[in-house]
Amino acid sequence: MKCWKDNNLSAIFEYPFDFERYIEERVREIDNLDERRLAKEILLNGLVQAIHIMEKKYQALEQRIYEELEPTGKQYEIVTTIIMKEHYDATNWTLFPVKDMDLLENTLKKNLSTEEEAYLGTVFLKIGEKDLEDWKHEHQIFAVWKDETKNDIPFTLSIKPARRYLEEIEQMYQTFQDNMIPWKTVHVGYLERFFDVFIGKGIFREGENETSVDLSELEIQWDKMSGDVVYGMIPLWNVERVSFDSERFKEATIEGIYYEHEINIDDWVETDGYLIEKNKDILEVRHERKKIVVTSTQEEFHGWKVLHFTQKETIRSLDYQEDFLTNRRRDTFLGRFSACADSNSPMTKAELFRRIMDLDIRDYIEITGYEICDSLPEEPLTEGMNWFMKGGLIPVNCRRILLLYFKPLQPDHYLTDSMINFAVSSLQMDFVEYRLVGVRL
Repeated sequence: MKCWKDNNLSAIFEYPFDFERYIEERVREIDNLDERRLAKEILLNGLVQAIHIMEKKYQALEQRIYEELEPTGKQYEIVTTIIMKEHYDATNWTLFPVKDMDLLENTLKKNLSTEEEAYLGTVFLKIGEKDLEDWKHEHQIFAVWKDETKNDIPFTLSIKPARRYLEEIEQMYQTFQDNMIPWKTVHVGYLERFFDVFIGKGIFREGENETSVDLSELEIQWDKMSGDVVYGMIPLWNVERVSFDSERFKEATIEGIYYEHEINIDDWVETDGYLIEKNKDILEVRHERKKIVVTSTQEEFHGWKVLHFTQKETIRSLDYQEDFLTNRRRDTFLGRFSACADSNSPMTKAELFRRIMDLDIRDYIEITGYEICDSLPEEPLTEGMNWFMKGGLIPVNCRRILLLYFKPLQPDHYLTDSMINFAVSSLQMDFVEYRLVGVRL
């Protein structure tokens, strides 16, 4: 089949078979030239043409079924990236700050500072997963004032994980639950590498206060990590938080105790996802075709929030240089068919590998093998990207171990191990009877 990789959406056939070449090779084995000529004319002009016609019919059938199998969850796919704050493009309607507060420096300092410590700024650490595990707890690190003499006594700074970004993921998970929409693991490879820097208020120089001190005034002793520390970065994603007010209502019960509000969203995009953030006045959220119905005790409301997941092609504005991390899956025939098939059906090795490599990880890692065992490897395990999902029918310590072996395609990239973590976390939701562990080769 010509251009098989380009034209075949699904790889239904395990490999392309060149019938025409095979026939010519067999015809070449005929010793009698007249018989060879006759066989070649009959087989190549007759049989091969019939094969091509059948291939086209099968491809047309595959395309028809492919289009009928609607992909699920496509409206809620999430893209993240990081940029320098001064490069933020407010006209890019496909990427928004994870926290709007990041654009308001004074507000950020006021909200994050405490009575004991003043917030100085946020740094991004380009470090691998193993080093990141060490930094997930508070660190003390030395610093000095840049404008002081070398004899100045160093003081300590507190470096803490920027929990506000990961808390957004936890809150979003709850919003998915409230809207009864299936959750898909979000790639937090960027979000978990932001760290806040704090200084004790008791060590300010005379005349200094928490609103005037800036990270640029300090020389922080990062030592061997100095090349991995980036100042002034903020994370972006394709999720926009929008406020809306009530327009009309209808009574939901005969007694008139509850009201059902049909949510009308301006510029509704059918391919995008919309989730209602639940509050104390919202009793239930119901998604129907092209509308959302909210049951509330309030006849009117103001300032309710909706999360808008824009699914347009992500625009890379000027100086948006970092990769886009997504939880998207390749849109293939087998992927759609598998999503609609019985989830309890036995899984083959090929299906396992396909599910993994359909994730947006192909530039960093590839799956090479797996192993089922009863004990964990000696190395400490990294925290998964669904850390907030608790419980389960089968306790984690009672499950067998499914080891997944990955080959790094970019061994020195700081996100390589995060790609393994993301792949394992995503697949773990499909394998509740096992505890999945990723192993880097």
